[in-house]
Amino acid sequence: MFSRRILFNVSNIKNSLESTVIYRSFVPKLSKDTFGYNFINKLYITTLKNDKIISNNKSPTDIINNTLNHSLLTGRYITINNAVSKDNGLYDKIISCGRLMRVHTLMPVVIFALPAMWSAALALPPVVTFLELKKIALLCLGAFSARSAGCCVNDLADRNFDKLVQRTKIRPLASGSINTTEALITLMFNSTIALTILYQFDPTTIGLGLLTGVTCSIYPFMKRYIKYPQLILGLSSSIGTLMAWTAISGNPLTMAPLCIYLTSSLWSLIYDTVYAHQDKNDDIKLGLGSLAIEWGDKTKKMCNIVAYNMSILMATCGYLAHLTDLFYVSVVISHLWMLREIKKVDLSDPANCLLFFKKTTIYGGLLLLGIILGKPELKFDFKSEKSLESTAS
Repeated sequence: MFSRRILFNVSNIKNSLESTVIYRSFVPKLSKDTFGYNFINKLYITTLKNDKIISNNKSPTDIINNTLNHSLLTGRYITINNAVSKDNGLYDKIISCGRLMRVHTLMPVVIFALPAMWSAALALPPVVTFLELKKIALLCLGAFSARSAGCCVNDLADRNFDKLVQRTKIRPLASGSINTTEALITLMFNSTIALTILYQFDPTTIGLGLLTGVTCSIYPFMKRYIKYPQLILGLSSSIGTLMAWTAISGNPLTMAPLCIYLTSSLWSLIYDTVYAHQDKNDDIKLGLGSLAIEWGDKTKKMCNIVAYNMSILMATCGYLAHLTDLFYVSVVISHLWMLREIKKVDLSDPANCLLFFKKTTIYGGLLLLGIILGKPELKFDFKSEKSLESTAS
């Protein structure tokens, strides 16, 4: 048994005490239970401002319920003293590998998978069977494993930079909770799962999947050489939209899925640039490239321009795919929603930038719903011979 001292940045904890941004001594055990109310209530909590103790309270519930919201506004910190738990090396390694894979932040997986679901929905035949649903499930599992592998590659590439960036210094590799060999093993584990899933599809989809892996592996290095790495991320991660089209339809690529590909790339440009504003000051010091730096005060204006182009591309996709008016309603609603969120976001507030990133799934969800509702005469048949054959196999 041993004691630990942790310093949490309250501004990024929000309504749960699961995420850490800053700490004074590394804590490898970062499971959900570690930050639950039951655990927190056993500790002494001290709030600090400018490293000066401003209160000491033995009733953490009071701080959680009454002080947390105020702390979010004042930039205070919460220090948890004398956290006691068992020193379980293997368990801590598993938790750290899970954090390397970002299993504690699944929202980016949804963002990564949504554009592929746009294409999958667009490619659905008039009568949907278990075969199509099976392929969609495989695409979602593939998105999770591929994204986890991508996070491993990203952290391996950036491990020396991450140590110097406020937001990323607690990542497993940067903090030393796992070493490079363990990170490579985690990468191979996720890559094996992703490849196993990928080889369930046709040759064209497999080729596109391999291309995605190569381009996404290049992306983490781009910020060292170019000023617009977000563009590379968008173009590489959006290849999943083309994979979904070929996997579900079995047909060659047409202009409709290409419009979705470009829309997805531009969407990534918006949310990742806003996300990058969290690290803008650190990136400037380190000499790293970012559209957050390149666009600077013009970020909102540029994001608005990108948003208009996204809506034009999606409307074009709907026209080419002969979608009904319900789809165009979703395009208008999602467009207005995006413009509102761009206007609202405070680019100088890292927590607000992170919130924008998380909320952007609403945009993707609206378009997915619009595509499904916009497909005329879409029906489901789980009793056909084709469907039964797919389940048997």
